[in-house]
Amino acid sequence: MKEKYLQHVLQRAGEIALLDRAAAVLPERASAGKWILAAALGIFSVLYPAVSAAQAITRLI
Repeated sequence: MKEKYLQHVLQRAGEIALLDRAAAVLPERASAGKWILAAALGIFSVLYPAVSAAQAITRLI
C-alpha cells in the first residue's frame, strides 16, 4: 500500500516538474494570438457543457 502510494506521489511530482518546465518555456515563444486562442478555447470548453445542459433543461420545462 505504501509503495503504491509513494509511486503515485513520485509520478505526480514528475508530472508537476514537467508542467513547471513547460510553463517556464511557453511564455517566451507564444504570441498574443496564441494566448487569445488558448483563452477562448478554454472558456468555450468550460462553458459549453453548461450551455448544453441549460438548453436541455429549458426544453423539458
